[in-house]
Amino acid sequence: MDTLSAHISEAVTLSERKTGLEKQVEDAKKRKEAANETQTLAEARLAPLLKAAGLTDYELLYPVIEKAIQARALKEKVAQLEEQIVQIGEGIPLETLLSDSEGADSASLKSKSDELKEESLSLSDEIERLGKRHATATVEFEALNDGPDATTAAADMELARAEMRAQAERYLRKRSQTTLLSWAIERYRAEKQTPLLKRASELFSTLTLGRYSTLLVDQENSDSRLSALTIDSTVVPVTGMSEGTVDQLFLSLRLAALEDSVIGGVHLPFLADDLFINYDDDRANAGFKVLAEVAKTTQVLFFTHHRHLLPIARSAVSPSVLSECTIPL
Repeated sequence: MDTLSAHISEAVTLSERKTGLEKQVEDAKKRKEAANETQTLAEARLAPLLKAAGLTDYELLYPVIEKAIQARALKEKVAQLEEQIVQIGEGIPLETLLSDSEGADSASLKSKSDELKEESLSLSDEIERLGKRHATATVEFEALNDGPDATTAAADMELARAEMRAQAERYLRKRSQTTLLSWAIERYRAEKQTPLLKRASELFSTLTLGRYSTLLVDQENSDSRLSALTIDSTVVPVTGMSEGTVDQLFLSLRLAALEDSVIGGVHLPFLADDLFINYDDDRANAGFKVLAEVAKTTQVLFFTHHRHLLPIARSAVSPSVLSECTIPL
């Protein structure tokens, strides 16, 4: 009898557990259906974005969305910079500033900017001198106010004020010109130097087999100085590089400038006369691969009297773009 009661009690417990589990399963199904509806709604909202981006997989939208967020942040940054430029330009419209600075040469702008800075300092000294003169004239005027020379002192004071106004207006004009020229120099540097430096960094990293990661320009001093950053974040100036590395740096800068001219529509051949004299075989191989890439957009003529470079060139350059011409000595 006790055994039967125990079985009945166990059966009741199991039944209650079953009922509880069935309820949990039912709740889970409802949550799953709700999640599916939410997913379907989200996919419907994302479908136009997916179509606009030309993608077929929702997972591919994540980098696109990230780029959109970055683009929005950049637009906001550009708007802030434009506002700062207008403020620095004494309220002159941005379009006017851009028009005035377009086509300017960086070297002449810097020279002109230096001249204006010196002139601004000179004007500041002149304004200070006139201020002291004005103060002296004021004291003298007050002393002579009741005397027979009051009219003459008043005329001298008005003359000094007029001269101060003229000098102040001239100073403001020169100051605005200096600010505009400084901004134009930075704009030219950002548009011309930065892309070339970036491309030269890529080529330099390839030619040095990854020893250096990027090129840097020290603009803190009046004379910009070029240096390189190693993979362990060590800054190495040009004077601290070996002769072979300096050759690779010079080649990187030449090729970056060449590619920029090709993009601009100037397709001149690239003449390379024994460029790899100071290269070991691995770096020579990397150099030939870089020249092979250049040969896709313009003609490359490589001259050498070192026969050991021939098998390296044949290995690095595709036979479809390699043409050899041996001149007997």
